[in-house]
Amino acid sequence: MPTLKPLPDVEGPKLECFADNLVDRHVKFIMQGSRGGTASVYKVEIDGKTYALKCFYPYFDDKPMNCQLDPIYDLGEEVDLPDSEVDALVPYAAPFNNECRAFGRLKEVNREHLAVRAYGYTRLFLTEDMEAQLRSICRSTWYPTCKSWGLADSSQPIMAIVKDWVGDGETGSVWSRRAEEAKFFPSIRRNLLALHKSGIVVRDLEAQQYVNGVLVDLGDAWTIPHMYDPEFGRFPCWTFASLAVWDLTRFTHMVMAWNDIEWPQDMRPRPKPSFEHTQDEGRFDCLRPRVHRQRPFLPVLNTDGSDDYVMPEFPPYDPALFDWRKAAKMAARKPRAPINRKALDAPRTTKPARKQRAATKRKKARRN
Repeated sequence: MPTLKPLPDVEGPKLECFADNLVDRHVKFIMQGSRGGTASVYKVEIDGKTYALKCFYPYFDDKPMNCQLDPIYDLGEEVDLPDSEVDALVPYAAPFNNECRAFGRLKEVNREHLAVRAYGYTRLFLTEDMEAQLRSICRSTWYPTCKSWGLADSSQPIMAIVKDWVGDGETGSVWSRRAEEAKFFPSIRRNLLALHKSGIVVRDLEAQQYVNGVLVDLGDAWTIPHMYDPEFGRFPCWTFASLAVWDLTRFTHMVMAWNDIEWPQDMRPRPKPSFEHTQDEGRFDCLRPRVHRQRPFLPVLNTDGSDDYVMPEFPPYDPALFDWRKAAKMAARKPRAPINRKALDAPRTTKPARKQRAATKRKKARRN
């Protein structure tokens, strides 16, 4: 049984421990999956069962990634943030913590189907046997070692998350794989809206984050409660609504890129509809003025560092309205009760509205 506590150690959702470390488990590395800027994924067998093991580079354990809003900046160069604020951001913005919080939230609200299933986090200590296995399966001359991963020695762990293995997305020909992508667009958009209802924004949505239509990467996701949400008062109340619009915009870009593919003549598919959730401000110069589209428009906070996006209307769901306290309370019940999703997704009731309902009840009582 694991003894490590759930992480990260801040208010909000957390991910349970899968195993204290993998040294004591029978681990076999089968193949290398994707390799990104902050982590690498491997197909592994742990005690005879197949999983995906996402190993996060130790360099980013104490560095918030893309914690900025708009435009992108480097914490150490362009913006002089105090060390205390950078340290406070780590539980909310480091890639490993981002995934722990996002997958922890999906478990809280019984919506694990919205992304790949995560079983928990673990610590990986690189032994000589593991290094030999990794050397044999890696597709390039680079392979994980204590030195290449920046570890002081083998006693320093690599933080990892154990997930379902949903494939490597490389079966069939290139054209058949691209044609298959389109059938997942409706479910991708539907699940993206459900993530927003659950208080999660993906922020860096790309086609590469999906394998067979399943979202596998939440390394840049922000989850309510967050240091930049309205409760902390550091940023405007529409911050997370703007980030949700950016998610939908990135999805639109995915569909548009698919439509722009130069297909072979014998397999040209029908174009898929796309819906813009952000507009170029100049687009409205030729339209008659309407009350709900009066300038100035709110900006869309984005990870492209661009000022060209505006938000003429709010997204279908504002992640900041998610009641995370109620979700945590309901998830902690023993035995676990089913989550009342309608109650979680409904906007928070304001105090004046509660007073009005109480006054109405008193009036009815007097009449009776």
